[in-house]
Amino acid sequence: MDLVSKITDKLYEINLGYVKSFIFRSDKGLILFDTGPSNSLNKIKIALSSIQLEISQIKYIFITHTHLDHIGSLYDLKQVTGALVGINEKGLPYLTKIRFPKGHDPKSMAMAGLFRILSLRTKLKPVKVDMLIQEGYVPEEFGVKMQIISTPGHTDDSLSFYFPEEKVIIVGDLLAGAEGKLVLPPFYENKAELLNSIEKIKQLDVNTICVSHGINNNKENIKI
Repeated sequence: MDLVSKITDKLYEINLGYVKSFIFRSDKGLILFDTGPSNSLNKIKIALSSIQLEISQIKYIFITHTHLDHIGSLYDLKQVTGALVGINEKGLPYLTKIRFPKGHDPKSMAMAGLFRILSLRTKLKPVKVDMLIQEGYVPEEFGVKMQIISTPGHTDDSLSFYFPEEKVIIVGDLLAGAEGKLVLPPFYENKAELLNSIEKIKQLDVNTICVSHGINNNKENIKI
């Protein structure tokens, strides 16, 4: 997988290893969705440089949910860019306390246990949150036509970001890409809520579902 992949003329994904961030070129500057695990700052900087963009152009950072692989470099990105940070209010406690994934079967429980062990030495630095974001359309001042959609299930603070003009949605870990299809993520806190959230995005006029893990796909290839 390339470091940067173009999704639309305005939206790109940044490959940070086992997880992805997304960058949107709005009329007011760059919007970054998720910051990846710790030590992702330089990768994001190199990725942007490869498409003739600069990290200083990031004006907003939105978080899909507060697992460590999505917010691990939030402090660093905030310090370097001064971007305004927006998250779901339910995620606030996990900006300073690691949110561990919850397994629901032997395999996912083992994976969750390994994640906990690997994260024991991680220390999160407090980050100033500028916006507590919730479902609805963002103001015109952001320079983008975008709808924020509450999609709990993987976590209670999970959000998705829908671009109706591009017919694209960023869903974080609501779904995962696997072998030409979109499937349930390996971890989730509430399966009923997760399934309801998936049904919610299936009702949208969307061609591409962008996932944080695996390959993006369309809603016809959701297999759950």
